[in-house]
Amino acid sequence: GIGTTSPWGLLSVEMGSADAAFVVSDQGTSSPSFIVKGSGRVGLGNDTPDFGLDVFADINSEDCFREAGAQVAGTCASDNATCTDIPNDNCPVVCQDSDGDSYSSSSCGGLDCNDSNPAINPAALEVCGNQIDEDCSGADSMCTALCGNGNIDAEETCSSCPQDVPLSSGQICCSGIITTPTCSSNSQCNDNDSCTNNQCINSGACNAYCSFPRIASCGTASAFRLILPQQIIHGQLFSIKVVDAATNIAVFNAKVSYNLQAKFTDGSGNISFVANKDARQIVVEKTGYTKLTQTIAVTGGVQAVCGDKKCDQTENSSSCPTDCLIEGVPVPELQIILPETIINEEEFQATIKDNEGKPVKDADVTYAGETKKTNASGIVSFIAVEAIVQEIRASKERYKSASVPVEVVRRVPFEIGNVYDSIAQSLEKLPLPTIILALVILAIMLFGLSWERGRREKGVEEKEIWGKLHKPNEFEEEQGEKETEEEQEEEYKF
Repeated sequence: GIGTTSPWGLLSVEMGSADAAFVVSDQGTSSPSFIVKGSGRVGLGNDTPDFGLDVFADINSEDCFREAGAQVAGTCASDNATCTDIPNDNCPVVCQDSDGDSYSSSSCGGLDCNDSNPAINPAALEVCGNQIDEDCSGADSMCTALCGNGNIDAEETCSSCPQDVPLSSGQICCSGIITTPTCSSNSQCNDNDSCTNNQCINSGACNAYCSFPRIASCGTASAFRLILPQQIIHGQLFSIKVVDAATNIAVFNAKVSYNLQAKFTDGSGNISFVANKDARQIVVEKTGYTKLTQTIAVTGGVQAVCGDKKCDQTENSSSCPTDCLIEGVPVPELQIILPETIINEEEFQATIKDNEGKPVKDADVTYAGETKKTNASGIVSFIAVEAIVQEIRASKERYKSASVPVEVVRRVPFEIGNVYDSIAQSLEKLPLPTIILALVILAIMLFGLSWERGRREKGVEEKEIWGKLHKPNEFEEEQGEKETEEEQEEEYKF
């Protein structure tokens, strides 16, 4: 309340008829261009309004009268007069630019087909296939791959159209897939072995890898050589062949470690793993051989392609409206639901739903290099694979893709030895003073229990001696009843 202690609206002002409640004037002047006074009088260009709306203006070629969505300007019929006849002045209409994109609305002769959206005008970049006419050409354009248009079209890769698929710092293009080379200098290779040299082979290239040749002064030993596929893709199974570097003969029973897994080669020197983009080193060991640590290049498993109708996780409505919008509305998002515990080498189910909780049928779900489609209940099954970092991905046309990490545990059979090992591992984590204090408390508790038991047995013995000396008849009767109860109990047990 202003000027009142009993306001009857959100803002209530009371004043005398000559008081001004609200005034707008040019800076440094006292002549208001807009004033609200008592008795409900409003003045435009008049500081002493005599009635509800009192307007006074000096109309010339620069003055204008605004209507909804239009601006009237130009030479008017009257000048230096009270503007009560403005609608009849026949001034020409000049369109407004409501969205500020320098193009006026087509509703009054302009070229802007949507004057409420600055991203839509004749100079805007047209995005194909999103049902939106960005460049006001009259219709949305069809999606056809055109290298150099600034869009990553469905058929374009970093190899076929580097103009539209740029590389970030440190990235290279390998067979159409953007990746980071395993090494670009010798300093990026280190096996922490003083008897080897750190070397980056094919530095900065797609097939770059780290090599650690043995130093001659450390003595000679047999060496491994690894035969790897030309391209290793994240989430897919790949094979490693271990051979003797000098004879090229397959090495049997060599221990190969990758992604926190250790396996042994078969008679042909082969072993397989699921590739992970966060695991780059392979370690090979066997008695009589020099330990080999080799870095591999793992390319990203899924590359976002604008125009494939799948809204990948790296895409959004701005970067790729073709995939991520349906008639201007964002596509629904996929959700992946996994069981609380996933056990290695056992089957588990993944449930795919949309952001409203409805199951999604025929979604593509990829795990450990295998892709399956969900059933009508949105469910798909896989066999769990233990790895340091593993993920499961779900995608479908006209949906936002999703991925979640998968934590796989081993099933440990129950054995008393495992229990002892668990206790020992737990004790190893405790500080020594804590262990000593726990043992002292345990010893005191055992001593107390032993003392209490001895005290009770001694009390029973003293009671029996007292009974024999002072009440022999009652004592014999009690003993007889006790023996009878014990015999009945034994008979019942039998």
